[in-house]
Amino acid sequence: MAPKDDMKRYANDLWQQAIDQIDDARDSLLKSRDRFEADMHRVRQERDRLLIKLGEQTLKLTRQDQLKLPKAIQQTIDRLNQLLDDLIDRPRRRQTPKTRTTATKTTEAAAPAAKKTADKTAKKKAAKKATKKVAKKAAKKAAKKTAKKATKKVAKKTAKKATKKVAKKATKKAAKKTSKKVAKKVTKKAAKKVSKKK
Repeated sequence: MAPKDDMKRYANDLWQQAIDQIDDARDSLLKSRDRFEADMHRVRQERDRLLIKLGEQTLKLTRQDQLKLPKAIQQTIDRLNQLLDDLIDRPRRRQTPKTRTTATKTTEAAAPAAKKTADKTAKKKAAKKATKKVAKKAAKKAAKKTAKKATKKVAKKTAKKATKKVAKKATKKAAKKTSKKVAKKVTKKAAKKVSKKK
């Protein structure tokens, strides 16, 4: 009966140690994940800022015809400009009255230059906004992927380490116990032999 109780106690001890080590591993993993997420957030913000700046500079250069872009990107910019023109023209169409007065006629004479300036400003704003949105989306996706990969890697490593440690301890203890038992048996046998000889 006693060896069974010892084995149960030993198994319970091992189990408790394994649980404790897994808890420790989980805690350290959570801490490292929090640190990693904070670093990633900082890097993400910096990258977003730089992407926005890059988008603005690129758009500015393309508007000044100083930068030649691939066809696919040029098509996107043309589409963006078309949408902006539509957005600007629609509200104006709704606001124009049906009867025209002399005051509106004189205003309309000066309007083309003002319209051109307003169009440019609106286009710039919309292009800036679109570039910002695209950059933000791409940055978010990349950051999410990187964070997921890193967390997975850290978790795997920590779990492997903890399992290895627990297994090592258990093997050591079992070997120690077995060697004690063997030593005990050998000592008993030797004692019996000696007592028989006497």
